[in-house]
Amino acid sequence: MGIVLENTHLKYSLGEFSGNFLVSKEPPHRPILLDFGLTKMLSSSMKQALAKMFLASAEGDHVALLSAFAEMGLKLRLDIPEQAMEVTNVFFRTSMPAKEALENTKSLVEQRTKNLKALQGKMKLNPKEVKRFNPVDAFPGDIVIFSRVVNLLRGLSSTMNVRVVYLDIMRPFAESILKGDINKRPAMNAQWIHNMPVHSDVEAKLRQLLVELGNAEKILGIQVHAPMKSRIPTTLPRSLKIPPVLLNRNN
Repeated sequence: MGIVLENTHLKYSLGEFSGNFLVSKEPPHRPILLDFGLTKMLSSSMKQALAKMFLASAEGDHVALLSAFAEMGLKLRLDIPEQAMEVTNVFFRTSMPAKEALENTKSLVEQRTKNLKALQGKMKLNPKEVKRFNPVDAFPGDIVIFSRVVNLLRGLSSTMNVRVVYLDIMRPFAESILKGDINKRPAMNAQWIHNMPVHSDVEAKLRQLLVELGNAEKILGIQVHAPMKSRIPTTLPRSLKIPPVLLNRNN
């Protein structure tokens, strides 16, 4: 089982609540997304801007980062590219085990204090004005929702004491978007069907049907769970070309 933000057309889960996740008992104890019912589809221009912002952050390209901000409608009141880069790097930072994350949070608070002092000197603001100053003039709603999802996943990873390098995971997808190959995303589960025990003849036939539908790209994912007289003839969570997830517990 694995964690997923499906991005076939850059859709991603908005149901970022702890009740929508399950942690598998078997190693490596990856979180499983239970409810995929609420999703968000981004416009082509927003896809490009998000991908550009991510790669600019990964490569330390200040000019490209500010350009990406402008393209997505994020307007800054202050022209300090270095601080914009710092904030973006924090957003995409590697998740850490809980104890390390706590120490990292302290260092981030210290850095924010230093940035506020620099801001106070540049803008000639008094201490009260600095506390109320918002460097962002306009923040697109799509980015707010996306950030909520990323932050929840980071917190979940820290709680599980695992280290997740977001730059390594997200970079191939960002590059594919800028190349115009969004439908040719990295195939992490090219076989489509995850290797699990077969519960019955019915499940064996159902698996074959899913293989045919998946290879024909007629479905992106499905969950089938059929209990019968205290038995479970079939239970099939499947997701196309990405680590298997439980897509929607209500279907």
